Amino acid sequence: MQATKVIAIVFTFFSLAMAAPTPQGIPADKVRTGGFSPKLIKAKLLKANN
Repeated sequence: MQATKVIAIVFTFFSLAMAAPTPQGIPADKVRTGGFSPKLIKAKLLKANN
């Protein structure tokens, strides 16, 4: 369980980093995750952990 929590925290950190807009004004999360928003990924992670 501890490893899962660490992975979730790291993933959340990267999701938040990806949410920052790129210089072109395109949300990086849309580019890097193929259209999945960090909130959606986080929701899926929370469901997987519970």
